[in-house]
Amino acid sequence: MKTYFIAALLLAASTWTVQSQTKGTNSIGFGVSSSTSKYEVDPANAIYNEQKGTNYSLTFGHFVKDNARIGLTATYFEGSSKSTSGGVNSDNKGYGGILHYQKYYPLLKRFYAYAGGRGRYLYSKDRQYYQSSGSNSYKGSTYGIGAYGGAAYFLSKRFAFEAQLLTADFTYYKQTNTLNSAKSTQTNLNISSSGVINDLGFSIYLLF
Repeated sequence: MKTYFIAALLLAASTWTVQSQTKGTNSIGFGVSSSTSKYEVDPANAIYNEQKGTNYSLTFGHFVKDNARIGLTATYFEGSSKSTSGGVNSDNKGYGGILHYQKYYPLLKRFYAYAGGRGRYLYSKDRQYYQSSGSNSYKGSTYGIGAYGGAAYFLSKRFAFEAQLLTADFTYYKQTNTLNSAKSTQTNLNISSSGVINDLGFSIYLLF
C-alpha cells in the first residue's frame, strides 16, 4: 500500500510539472534587463565614461503544442550615458514589440533549456547634451530578426522562471535628426551573452 501511495505522489508531481508546458496553455510574463558599463579614464581625478540602460517587457504567450510557445512582447526601455571628460551626455528611451517562437528542451526534472527565433520593431528617441554648448535630438526605428537561448525553471504548474543567456541578432536602424531632418542608416550583426551580473536578463511567467 505504501509503495502504491509513493508511486501516486510521484506521478502527480510529474503531471504537475508536465502540464505547465502542454498544448493550449497560456502565459503572461514580466521581464527586466539592465546593463551598466563604466570606463575610468583618470580615476585619480574622477574622470570616467559611464553608460546605463534598463529594459522592461510584458509578454503574452500560447503553447501551440507541447513545449513550444508563440508569443508577443511589448517593451519599454530607457538609458543614459555620462562623461566627465568633456564628452557628450545623452538620454534615450523608446518602446516596441517583438513576435517570437520558443522551443523547450527537458534537462533535469523541472529544468529546461530553450531556444527561439524573433522579429522585432523598436522606436526610440535620443537627446544629446554637449558639455561645451547646445544639444541635439534624434528619433529612430530599429527592425531586427534573430535567435536566442537560455534556461527555464518551472516552479509549479502556474509559475515559471527564465533567464536569457545568448542572443544573435541582425538589425537595421534608421535615424533622423529632429532639428535639421538629416538621416542616417546602420546595419548590425550582434552576438552576445547575457545573464551575467553586468547584463542581467530574466522573466517570470504566470501559466494558465
